[in-house]
Amino acid sequence: GANGANHAVRVGWITSGGRYLQLSQSDASPVDLVRVAAGLGVGVAVSPTGTESVGGTQWTVYPGVRSEQSWVADLGPVRLFITGNGTTDEFRTLAVAVRSGQLVTSAGP
Repeated sequence: GANGANHAVRVGWITSGGRYLQLSQSDASPVDLVRVAAGLGVGVAVSPTGTESVGGTQWTVYPGVRSEQSWVADLGPVRLFITGNGTTDEFRTLAVAVRSGQLVTSAGP
């Protein structure tokens, strides 16, 4: 977008257990992604709670609001970001699926 705004592509799912997961691909920083997903203000400190390695990709885990969590994978030009109240297994399933696909790249100048 204009004025240095970050770009993001988002898609969401309801799992078989009735939980929600949202996947984003963005050029925003991991901390900015977590803050927006959790509804936190710009000045709020965001600290990871751990990491998950899925299919050779390292994901950093952050706490979210209520029962939610966020996983961020830094792939250089873009970050992959999964957030929601899904189980760890559901996060891992989505993490594997997204890395087996192709990154969305900019179609414009």
